Amino acid sequence: MFVKFADKGINNQKSVFPIRKAAILNTAKYICYAIPVLFLAYIYLAAIQTNVPFLQYIEQNPFITILFVIAMIQPFVSLAIGLGMRSFVKHSPFVLWSFIILAAAELLMGNILVCVLIIWGLISFRKQSSNRKNRADEISRSNSIYLFFGLSAFLFFLSIICIWAFLRISGI
Repeated sequence: MFVKFADKGINNQKSVFPIRKAAILNTAKYICYAIPVLFLAYIYLAAIQTNVPFLQYIEQNPFITILFVIAMIQPFVSLAIGLGMRSFVKHSPFVLWSFIILAAAELLMGNILVCVLIIWGLISFRKQSSNRKNRADEISRSNSIYLFFGLSAFLFFLSIICIWAFLRISGI
């Protein structure tokens, strides 16, 4: 088995560890799904440790409240990534700018890992050629392109509100 793997690496050095182009964005999508669960577990454990009820722990600390809002936004980011993957058409400016806006929103919300994965996935998807199957598929893609652009812009607006609240609370 190792010899077969090593032989593949010697023959084709660029694709020793091939990563499918969709796997990068799927990883970002699943990380966004996991963030609320992990954050709720963290808040639950912190509330138990301080002997404070769960909701009161969220309401007492404004930083935790903003982080809770950011964590609850992440499934919508995952939905936007899924829409972007479905509506990706070669050289479509709406999709490219929507991914850039989504990456900027994730950077503003402090989710650097997902931001890097979105940019990496965008670069790898741009290199991929697209093949159109039929007219109905093209119409549904064009509808999802505008939905993706609107959702990305809305998430960017929410991230600006969250960063503004963070700066306001911290006194900067």
